[in-house]
Amino acid sequence: MDVANPVVLAKFAKGRVMGTLVYPNALAGAVLLLMPLALTLAFGTKKLRPAIRVIVIVLACFLGGAGFFWTGSKLGG
Repeated sequence: MDVANPVVLAKFAKGRVMGTLVYPNALAGAVLLLMPLALTLAFGTKKLRPAIRVIVIVLACFLGGAGFFWTGSKLGG
């Protein structure tokens, strides 16, 4: 039978959120890494109608920039 580590159980009992993208600069780093891919896909797609393509590009730019602002990272101010 496996026995749980009491230190880990005490950490879980505190109810603190733990995860990779919980901290603002970690989330901003993921946004920074994924934003060029999102913009490349948005600019590179030719199958969409021009109006929809513009909406996708503006949405990708807005969400990428807003992600930095909302996370409170140093890049977003």
